[in-house]
Amino acid sequence: MGSSLRLLARTHLRRTLAVLPLAAVLLFALGAAGAPSAGASATAPTLGKAAPFAVLAHTTVTNTGPTVVSGDLGVYPGSAVTGFTTSTPPGLGTVTNGTQYKATAVAKTAQASLSVAYTQAAAAPSTQSVTGKNLAGMRLASGVYTSTSSIALTGTVTLTGTASSVFIFQAASTLITGTGSTVVLAGGVQACNVFWQVGSSATLKTGTTFSGTVMASTSVSLTTTVTLSGRVLAETGAVTLLSDRVTVPTCGAATVTTTALSSTRVTVGASVRDVATVVGTPSDGTPTGSVQFSQCGPGSTSCAPATGTALATPATLSGGVATSASFTAHAIGTYCFAAAYTPASGSPYLASSETGSSADGECLTVTAAPVVVVPTTTTVPPATVTAPTAPTAPTAATPAAAVVPATHTGEPWAGWLYWLIVAVLAAAGFGLIAGGARRRRLRHQENG
Repeated sequence: MGSSLRLLARTHLRRTLAVLPLAAVLLFALGAAGAPSAGASATAPTLGKAAPFAVLAHTTVTNTGPTVVSGDLGVYPGSAVTGFTTSTPPGLGTVTNGTQYKATAVAKTAQASLSVAYTQAAAAPSTQSVTGKNLAGMRLASGVYTSTSSIALTGTVTLTGTASSVFIFQAASTLITGTGSTVVLAGGVQACNVFWQVGSSATLKTGTTFSGTVMASTSVSLTTTVTLSGRVLAETGAVTLLSDRVTVPTCGAATVTTTALSSTRVTVGASVRDVATVVGTPSDGTPTGSVQFSQCGPGSTSCAPATGTALATPATLSGGVATSASFTAHAIGTYCFAAAYTPASGSPYLASSETGSSADGECLTVTAAPVVVVPTTTTVPPATVTAPTAPTAPTAATPAAAVVPATHTGEPWAGWLYWLIVAVLAAAGFGLIAGGARRRRLRHQENG
């Protein structure tokens, strides 16, 4: 029985050992082809005053051939920069979009910032070890990749993620690329978010296409026709260039500028909308994606996206502008609004947000609906006016019987009073005539 069990165990062991090589081959194939290595989020080191520098050395900067440096070039405490000119004769390097700083205060400050950034990158918690591995053929997600010795790249490595993904490579000793090696950025990854912290020296060989900021404790050497979207920064040694192209990368940042609410003062039951404009920096395109609007209130003095209540679903940007869903206030008080921008997949811009307050026109005052007051007046009854009586239609008069007085005939001269007056007047007239005649006789007698 014991011998049978031993035989069975040996048979199982042989089968297991026979399968191991096949499993190893399969695992290698998966790693070479493979899906991105899972990585935790990483935090980019702060370059500070070193950020504008494409090339920065401690001792010297030496160039041979028509190298083009786009960004600042500096050296401190050394002062030697050779092989560069401000013009473009054959065989000399040029500095564009920047300035040469030789043993100046600017270069000194940049070196101090480099030391800070180098220390931050070296202290970043590792998310995956790449010790003893060649990065060629790997597809890596955001994270911190650590080697306790050197890091080698003799082919293509792909860094995949979004515009905000950060990659930090920590090499305890050297970084060396093979001829024609390439760092590919996929999914919106930006060169400004890739960092190579090198414990001694970095060497990028002929034809390498590289991305990221190389921070070497000692020196950096670029051989012929290296193209680098990033920086070469040497903390204690020299930078050597040979007909290369080094360009400072610019992260595409997008800033949310909320223009204003459609109204900042309404009554209960009225509706408003918020409008956000997203501006990209540098302005080499219009940001695409969506904006999530939020509101806080009533009783708020400001609003942040993380603390607000979402207004419906995110609004799609059109020409860099997004308009919120309608918001209707059902209670009096103060409401404030916020906006958060999410870039579209593959966009070169980073997400951003805005906290709204009354200072930027992002707060709404809601008051009670106005009460319509009907004016009360004392009605004084008008004086009674008697309506005029309608005229009575005339009726035909009944002719009265004619009465003839007994003393006259109905004419004026028929009455006795008439004739009495006539007699008095006649007597008066005769008296006047007689008096006049008498006076004439007396005058005649006196004259005679």
